[in-house]
Amino acid sequence: LSNKEIATFEEENSLDAAYSYAKSLLLKAMYSEWGIRDKLYAKEYTKDIVDKVVTKLKKERLIDDKKLCKEYISYGNNKLWGKNKIIQELKKKGVFEETLKDLVFSPRTELVKVNKLLPRLEKKYSNLPTSDKKQHIYNAIISQGFTHEIAVEVSRKAKSTKEK
Repeated sequence: LSNKEIATFEEENSLDAAYSYAKSLLLKAMYSEWGIRDKLYAKEYTKDIVDKVVTKLKKERLIDDKKLCKEYISYGNNKLWGKNKIIQELKKKGVFEETLKDLVFSPRTELVKVNKLLPRLEKKYSNLPTSDKKQHIYNAIISQGFTHEIAVEVSRKAKSTKEK
């Protein structure tokens, strides 16, 4: 075999190994394009190999950032997360900013989620005086990724604590 044939064989072998590794990752969890690239670069695959693997995975629809966003929004909605927390988590997963800017969150859905969250928070902070309770509820709503406006509106709805 010539050196060129050996190099071609090694590249094909490396491409197969990288593709197999990427598919094994995708069997365990959903990854963004950047997430897969990051994992492949960590295994020290070349840019050329990584680009080829990502292209192949996209053609096979095994990675799709828009689909990942849609599924993660559903997951976040079930966890009663606000849009800010969902977007923050998607950024951590490596979803590109241009994909995130196209996401649409229904204000109605945000209110439904936060209103489901309110009874839990009222119970959690039930022994606090009313002003402290409302402040804690506000902070908890913000930490769950809801906007300031929603947090203010919902924390005002919190029931007053009966003085002992």
